[in-house]
Amino acid sequence: MAAMASRAQALPLITEEDGKYVVCDEAIELLEALPAPLAVVSIAGLWRTGKSYLLNHLSGANCEGKGGGFTVGATVNACTKGLWLWGEPVKLEDGLTVVFIDTEGLGSTSRTQTEDSQIFSLALLLSSLFVWNSRGVIDGNALEDFALVVNLTKHIHVRSNAASKAVAAADAKGTERRKSYVAGSAGGSGGGAAGGPGHELDELSAHFPGFMWVVRDFTLRLEDGGRKINDRQYLENALKPQQSFTSEAASRNQIRTLLSSFFRERDCCTLVRPAEDEDTLRNLSNVPLRQLRPEFQTGLADLKSKVYAQTRAKAVNGRALSGAMLGTLASTYAEALNSGGVPTISTAWDRVLQSQAAEAVEKALKRYDESAASELKLPDPAVLGARLAPRPDDDDGGDETLKAILDAGALPLENADVRASHETRVAAAEAEYAKAVWTDESQRTSETSRDQLAKLDEALGGRLARLLDVNAQCSTLRCGRAADAACARFEATLKSKLATAGGGKESYADVLSARLAKLD
Repeated sequence: MAAMASRAQALPLITEEDGKYVVCDEAIELLEALPAPLAVVSIAGLWRTGKSYLLNHLSGANCEGKGGGFTVGATVNACTKGLWLWGEPVKLEDGLTVVFIDTEGLGSTSRTQTEDSQIFSLALLLSSLFVWNSRGVIDGNALEDFALVVNLTKHIHVRSNAASKAVAAADAKGTERRKSYVAGSAGGSGGGAAGGPGHELDELSAHFPGFMWVVRDFTLRLEDGGRKINDRQYLENALKPQQSFTSEAASRNQIRTLLSSFFRERDCCTLVRPAEDEDTLRNLSNVPLRQLRPEFQTGLADLKSKVYAQTRAKAVNGRALSGAMLGTLASTYAEALNSGGVPTISTAWDRVLQSQAAEAVEKALKRYDESAASELKLPDPAVLGARLAPRPDDDDGGDETLKAILDAGALPLENADVRASHETRVAAAEAEYAKAVWTDESQRTSETSRDQLAKLDEALGGRLARLLDVNAQCSTLRCGRAADAACARFEATLKSKLATAGGGKESYADVLSARLAKLD
């Protein structure tokens, strides 16, 4: 793996200004340069638990105690505000590009639970691997620190409310029809209904990232009944519901169930305390890794291997995202929160598709223009840029442009030949559009795709009209030049045969004028 050339610094991705979430231009500019496939590793956890330090090592931002990377503090104040992006993506050998996002610590005294839920939700929605950082052990208290998961269905929607109601209504009708075939049925189970809670969890889990629980300062032996277990099994054991009848136990069991439901792909990594000396711990980001406990170094290496091995491309509806698409998602989710709404995955995805389709139209038109300019030897592809632009010979310098096109020798052609070459370029442009926008048949029939394809076809029709117009003007100019040349040759021939009394030679026009004068 290797870091890609970019900015070796943390960039604000989503910050809060005057109570509104702001998506920062510099981070978006970085993302827009990253092609698909793109993986996103984010980290979250309680404030002052060392998230940023851990992410610095995972991203390669600070591996030798150089004090760089995401800001790490040793005071009681939180360092990271909002979501921050490390400016050096990592390119893996398989072609996958990985970016890293640090998040504001949860549970600080300066934040409300709603704000914590929003930060938590944004990190989940943008990630393909979500790292949860905690300290100690995975016990009841650690689970309660993850209580935000209980209200995720309130803070993240898969569909808009209108769409959800329509699906629920349709499912209700289907359920009633199914009931009519079940003799003696007094009622049906709604657990799997499209509008029911079970289905809602299934839908969210399909959009959620992989999950890695990192337990810092771990002191227990990994054993179960005297048998050694690994980190993953430790997590699975901790997520098993506990037999108890107290409300506290019921609440914790609910968190266990939701964690298991939301994160189908999950793992765990335990890390011992990096050092025993308090001064070293307070200045950890400036201490070379080799000076920390060997067990911590080994654990950190294992964690890094696990993270890169389990990192997958960020995808929505089966389509791998580019950096530009991720930026559109971030902007759409932030706008939803600013309007007092809830991030809705389907709405954000529609915005991504709309943006990508519009960009694909521009690229397809550029391909057409460059191909036409090369084939027809046009001085500038912009000659084809606008259907309603003035004719070249009406523009300032347009006559010179037309002369340059004619002198290049490719035009004029028969109109049938112009149309045939146009159709070839149209096929190439539409193929490029399809490759950029369509990943399955369903997208071919989407409203966004149809609208943008209609715009592409309209623009390509304008290109043909423009080409035919330029071709006609080249034909007129060539005919004019041919007529001028013929007249000049005719006049030269006559001039050679007409001699004046003084022995000179006159033009045919002069001789004709003189003869007409005598007739008068």
